[in-house]
Amino acid sequence: EIRQLLQQVMLSSVTRMIALTTLGQLYARRGNQEAEATLDEAAALAERTGKLVRISPVCAARAELALLDGDHRRALEEAGAVREAVFSRGNRWDRGELAWLLWQAGDRDVPTEGIAAPYAMQIAGDVAAAAEAWREIGCPYEEACVLAASDDPSTVQCAAAIFEGLGAQPALGRVIQRLQALGVCDLPPVRRGPPAATRGNAAVRPAAAPASAGLAARHRLTGREVEVLRLLTHRRTDREIADELFISPKTAGFHVANILGKLGVANRRDAATLALREGLTVHPS
Repeated sequence: EIRQLLQQVMLSSVTRMIALTTLGQLYARRGNQEAEATLDEAAALAERTGKLVRISPVCAARAELALLDGDHRRALEEAGAVREAVFSRGNRWDRGELAWLLWQAGDRDVPTEGIAAPYAMQIAGDVAAAAEAWREIGCPYEEACVLAASDDPSTVQCAAAIFEGLGAQPALGRVIQRLQALGVCDLPPVRRGPPAATRGNAAVRPAAAPASAGLAARHRLTGREVEVLRLLTHRRTDREIADELFISPKTAGFHVANILGKLGVANRRDAATLALREGLTVHPS
């Protein structure tokens, strides 16, 4: 149980980073709102090591989260941060995963030689071969992702069944949209919100305070962006935000830029003023 592991007091930073990356990816695939905060902490720990083998998996998980959110620009930025290093020094599985993430985000200039076979097959559009490869390895989520790209409704329905069984609600929602486009009427239900087993998890900080829900909804802010905006109302710098939220200054700056864009303001001061005017009343602890 990863969450129990994360509660251990003497846990090493490397073990915590690996656990957070795994948990964050699981949260992303199951539609849990704590995915972003979990991966932010993993990224901060990974960046401190300065090692590609630690940084690359977190960037990949964050790119996957962005894709599930439908944010291709952010996915390109997350994957692009390690693109050169992974393609020049990474192993074939890391290269394949990154190539596939970039491909999904719209980058068609990705290398396909020297990458793991399942990724090469799916980039080439060989659905049957790629799905079979993932099935043999024992990776049902990846298998379903490939099946979902088929133009055959029955194949896409197989993907839906796998996602539903895994509790992968974001991916299931996308597959249902694809089935609708293919003319299928008998569709599986999509549960709203994170699975009950992951609600209220104490392993990471809550994504957003209830008092901020209205503000987040009006401006499409993520839970993490609400936390950052809350700190902007107290004139925190990127470094101070990073220290408080256990993320890197670079990540903090990325969140600030996103907030300014979503609020439609020119600078941090205007963002703070707007947030207070619209009822952001949660204060730093």
